[in-house]
Amino acid sequence: TVQNVAYKTIDNPTVTWKGGGLNLVDAVTMRFKISADSASCENLEVKVETDDRIWTIPFEAFTETTGGYYVYFSGLNAGEMSEPVYLTVYENDEAVSNTLSYSIESYAYSKQNSTDTNLTNLLEAMMKYGNAAYAYAN
Repeated sequence: TVQNVAYKTIDNPTVTWKGGGLNLVDAVTMRFKISADSASCENLEVKVETDDRIWTIPFEAFTETTGGYYVYFSGLNAGEMSEPVYLTVYENDEAVSNTLSYSIESYAYSKQNSTDTNLTNLLEAMMKYGNAAYAYAN
């Protein structure tokens, strides 16, 4: 697992990562929860980075939830399920959160001993597919 809510830290962050997971309803989508100290979050955005790409998720795409916001990301292809992503919240181009590292495989790893056999079977099959897609592409 590469999950680390403080992969890279800043002094006095005003936004806190509350966790990461997956939404598996229609596709494999990463889901992250943040909590923001600021009353106005309209200038926030999340930058998602890999070794060679950067995506920006604007505040308009955040989903409000109890105690914060969900941020969804689905930019990776099937062969990249083991690749780490690094997420940082910015306000007006200034980092206001620590950087979170996460991967789809991190979620699968965290659920490997779940008592929900449907979930563990799905995740095992998903990771086998991801590994096969990676092997085919490379």
